[in-house]
This record gives sequence, structure tokens and C-alpha cells, in this order.
Amino acid sequence: VYFILSDNDNDTGLRLLDAEGSILERGNIDLFLMAVSRLNYFCLGPSNYLRIGHDNSGDSSDASWFLK
Repeated sequence: VYFILSDNDNDTGLRLLDAEGSILERGNIDLFLMAVSRLNYFCLGPSNYLRIGHDNSGDSSDASWFLK
């Protein structure tokens, strides 16, 4: 599962969600922390969009996800 967060001028680039165990399952609330290095630091203004996707990898039961 990956995401890109964007404002009018910048975006985070492709970020992969690195989680232990199962994520994005029905009935769960998952929280993630995004960090940036000091060398690549930039400020995002008000969010313009959040693009979320996945590559359908994994066993058939692991290839599905729930997002609301």
C-alpha cells in the first residue's frame, strides 16, 4: 500500500506504508506516522489531495483492503 500527499506546490513523492501484520482491514483503525529527513525537508501547505493505491500482491486473502 502506498500514498502520495500533495498541496498546491509540493508532494511527498511515493511513500510505502511499512506495517507489522495486517493493515487496512475492515473494522480496524490504522494510524501511520510520516517522517521527512532534514536534507529533503519541505513544508506542505493545506492538503490538495491524497492518492492511495496498492499493487495487488500477496495471497488472495491478503490482496484485498478496506478504506473508508
